[in-house]
Amino acid sequence: MGTKDTNYVIISDASADVDLETARVGGIKIIPMGYSLGDEMKTFSGFLSSSDYLDFYYSQRQGDLTKTTEISQEEYEKYFRSYAKQGISVLYISLSSGLSVSYDAAMNARRQIMTEYPDVQICVVDSLCATGGMGVYIETALRKKAEGLTLEENCQYLNMLHGHVHIWFFVQDLDYLKRGGRISGLKSLFGKMMKVKPILMLDEMGQIVSYKNARGLDNAKDMIFELFKMHYDNSDDPIYIVDGDNESDAADVAEMISRFNPRGEIRRRTLTPIIGAHTGPGMIAICHSGKKLQVKANKK
Repeated sequence: MGTKDTNYVIISDASADVDLETARVGGIKIIPMGYSLGDEMKTFSGFLSSSDYLDFYYSQRQGDLTKTTEISQEEYEKYFRSYAKQGISVLYISLSSGLSVSYDAAMNARRQIMTEYPDVQICVVDSLCATGGMGVYIETALRKKAEGLTLEENCQYLNMLHGHVHIWFFVQDLDYLKRGGRISGLKSLFGKMMKVKPILMLDEMGQIVSYKNARGLDNAKDMIFELFKMHYDNSDDPIYIVDGDNESDAADVAEMISRFNPRGEIRRRTLTPIIGAHTGPGMIAICHSGKKLQVKANKK
């Protein structure tokens, strides 16, 4: 790849939550992912109607089990090859390698396609994030491309964001995280017995860890807001507030941030079913860029 390679497309996948108009205008491409709702398999391409989101979280509340499928190496090869055949390079922003094997599959596909098309470059960026954190990465990549950064320069810049893009969140039912192996059964049982809401985050490895326990919903909202304030650096990057069909609590958090920084650009999104399958209805998250991660996981 030459240093002047500006002919590239920015791709992510359906585990990302990104502002739809920004994605449309910027030509962002989304690789679909599969999820199940009860016994029915569905495909999420990053775009659902409001009623589809409501149906998804309603079904969860009625007890339907939800699962997701990984993107295979073969699927990545198909998408990368479709651009490589046109001589177009690819910048792909992946779901955290700490949450999924998708990153490894994408890297394997990258090697295969670059062997077939040696004049085309493919950059795979491990976001170490999910949902709105990936949205921050996507918007940053778009902005840097518009500023004239080459594929190589853009990838280098995005990789420097590691440890600076944060997700602070809590869920209503820990069983979803337990079922997906994100937390232990003991922690789930403890949370239910003590009526606490663990405040969760992604650590330096992009894995879900517990920060502290909040007692009650109001305390949980206050705690994720305080973590946001601790790490916010007054950048112009968007602030994503993502909810699993929980608009009321998301609006409360948005109001806290608006009072703290009236000029902040807040993006409200309903949580993608690909992540919602593992967090359940009612989840609230703040996703933003900022200072290097300053807090540690609670090992207890």
